[in-house]
Amino acid sequence: MTGSTNGDKRDYSVDNDAMQAFECELFYGKWTETAETDIKAMNEGKFGRPFVFPDSMIEWGMMYRAASKKNYRRVVGAVNFLLEKEGYAGISLTQFYDRAQSLAERRTSQDITDARVLAYGDGGVEAEHGVEAAVDSTGISLNKYGGWLRHFWNKDTTSGWIKVHVVVNAHTGEILAYTITDEKCSDVTCMERLIDTAKEAGHGIEKIFADAAYDKIELWRKYGSEGIEYRVNIKSSQTKKHVGGVVRTNGCPPRAAHIRAIIEIGRDAWKKRIGYGIRWKVECSFSDLKRMFGDIMRSRLRHRMAAEIYWIVRCYNLYKSIRKAFVRGCGGVA
Repeated sequence: MTGSTNGDKRDYSVDNDAMQAFECELFYGKWTETAETDIKAMNEGKFGRPFVFPDSMIEWGMMYRAASKKNYRRVVGAVNFLLEKEGYAGISLTQFYDRAQSLAERRTSQDITDARVLAYGDGGVEAEHGVEAAVDSTGISLNKYGGWLRHFWNKDTTSGWIKVHVVVNAHTGEILAYTITDEKCSDVTCMERLIDTAKEAGHGIEKIFADAAYDKIELWRKYGSEGIEYRVNIKSSQTKKHVGGVVRTNGCPPRAAHIRAIIEIGRDAWKKRIGYGIRWKVECSFSDLKRMFGDIMRSRLRHRMAAEIYWIVRCYNLYKSIRKAFVRGCGGVA
């Protein structure tokens, strides 16, 4: 939000400027400025056939595809227009597609033993310290029938969905790390992997906010021992059984202290005290991502779904990083 907390309206000019800058970033194609340097660096020490096109060009093309929702043929047409303008030979549709898939696979981990997990990776954003992180998951449909198909052909079922588990910077909305799973994978299963991936990317996490699905004593102990404040909406069943009695620590004094506070001052007052309301920023991130890029997968194979999510996350984070710069330039918070 760019408005102050005293009830002022949101300054939508920041959003307008950020979106326009985002569009310029996508459609300008800055990779052309460093193409020769990038290709030279990629071919240094390489054996066999040298690269002709830089990874930066492939990355730009795939982020352009994610933002514009165009198919590969139209994206390659845009790429070749810029190549011709700069005096380079064009790239074929097959070569562009293969390079895009390979690039996404190199930048995500798909060597997973758990059959329910497709891939995981970091968001590719600049590392920060003192991060207040929010964790949650959302579903993305694999197919969605239109009203006509449901009515005329009796198509009343879909082919399921995948879940995207994320840890976001609660103040900027940037995705620090993500995991892609099938719909049967529980949220808490991916928690440690998400936080570890974000930390490996250099993010110094200070606080973690999550809903009741992540209320596990093991996680309270783990992150408490690491000096991270774990702020989770404790399940009602856990507080009700202690009303009028002694709150047992179960080896986790911080969690017991939060339970006592909920009993003494009420859940709403407790949430306000610990600043739990910021957890809703992760829901805002899901809303932004789906409004910008849709909530239906276009890919059908597992590895292609993983690649599609990778490019969507990178494109989304590009917009958020641009918006963050605009907001901070105005003296506000993201």
